Amino acid sequence: MDSEGVYLKFVEPFYLQLMHGLSPEITGSAQRRATLCREMARIAPETTDLYLRALWNTGYREALMASWWSGLSEHRDLQPGEYIQEL
Repeated sequence: MDSEGVYLKFVEPFYLQLMHGLSPEITGSAQRRATLCREMARIAPETTDLYLRALWNTGYREALMASWWSGLSEHRDLQPGEYIQEL
């Protein structure tokens, strides 16, 4: 998957909703929030070390989502600081 595909799959659908704390004003009903959580749980296993590293090195939104995905998936041994490039 190219970098745009990674962004479209792992960042765009979730970032704003997560940054607003799944608040009812942003995400709507409890059912909609539950759907979001189920969708994240469904695709979390699709993350790879390569995708997470790419997200951590792209931008702050991407890095934040990479951290979420790392926590929700089996990539807990990855450390974001190891992959953030020197400025």
